[in-house]
Amino acid sequence: MSKNVIRSRSAALGVLEAAHASGSDAADWLEGIGRALEGMLHAPTGVAVVILERLSDRYRVWRAEGTDLRCSLRLPRVGAAEYEDAAGLVEVMPLLASDAYYQRALVGTRAEVHARLEVGTDDPSEAVLSSIGMQDALGVNGRAGCQVINVSSAFKERLLVSAADRQFLSQIALHLGTGLALRQDAATKVAVINPDGRLIHAVGAVRERAVVEPIVRHVRAIERARSRRRRGSPEALEAWRALVDGRWGLAEHVDSDGSRHYVALETAAGFSPLRALSSVEAKVLELSARGVSGKLVSYALGISAGRVSQSLQSCALKIGCATRTEVVRVAAALLDQRSELGASSQHTVANQVASLLRKFEVPSRRALVSSAPTRQRARNGVTLL
Repeated sequence: MSKNVIRSRSAALGVLEAAHASGSDAADWLEGIGRALEGMLHAPTGVAVVILERLSDRYRVWRAEGTDLRCSLRLPRVGAAEYEDAAGLVEVMPLLASDAYYQRALVGTRAEVHARLEVGTDDPSEAVLSSIGMQDALGVNGRAGCQVINVSSAFKERLLVSAADRQFLSQIALHLGTGLALRQDAATKVAVINPDGRLIHAVGAVRERAVVEPIVRHVRAIERARSRRRRGSPEALEAWRALVDGRWGLAEHVDSDGSRHYVALETAAGFSPLRALSSVEAKVLELSARGVSGKLVSYALGISAGRVSQSLQSCALKIGCATRTEVVRVAAALLDQRSELGASSQHTVANQVASLLRKFEVPSRRALVSSAPTRQRARNGVTLL
């Protein structure tokens, strides 16, 4: 049945503020996001917010204790030892099924993922939900490198998420992923900017006017969106893009005296197996390979729709594909094999594509592309605690 999963769209800015907050430890950060999400979502069982890291043979899981999680499967606090026992769903679910829930889609439901799993894949999620009197679950995934910040909530009835709600939640997912990326060691501090847009400090290329001006403009746009008059409007969420120019993210820092400033950080390139690509091209291709629309890619990276299209065309030329569609499908196949290829691999793109051709016993890139949708059925999914 259809279910309105959004309680308050005007609460979205609170989620973005929590996602882009800095200065707190990971547990406090997750708890802040959870509190903001509970004000935004219809979540009868509460909202679970976890960070998952994909290892070669399992997932490592961190979580905060949550604010109102009455049906919680007990997961360790952030910083605690990783799970070794079958004490929760992540630990009992086979790796293939876990990948389907956590790796690809920004937003979806348990029922949607289960319907796309390959025949014969063990999926204990239905039994787990049934044990707590629930039938379905909503999931939202934000990705940062090999880590995922995952939001989930269980429901008593079957969910059918509307297109408008899916678009809205996808924007939230992109900000959650950016917030996680800004907390990682790979993110480099490049500037400090006051809320009025005054540059306090900058290093490297950000000292150049042409580079820093888009960041400053975005700070001002965020401040306007956060104003009392505008923060509840749909335009506020649209104005606060997840990144600036595909490279720079903004984290808010509040000093002990209550004064605020924004820290601009340069995010990692992403999708490291394709080292021939520029940072922006790699991010465009990875998001596109995960099924994110061109409009949402533009929103996620803070670049124009035209630049998204140009980046995909450039990717196709560099990798030797005939079309943008073909390069996206090859990239999707590479993403599916990321754990085997290794995020730190020094292989060239050609070597990695050749590895895929051998693995799937196909003679050419075109054959790899034509067979990709079948292989991807089990990867197109959502998440569940």
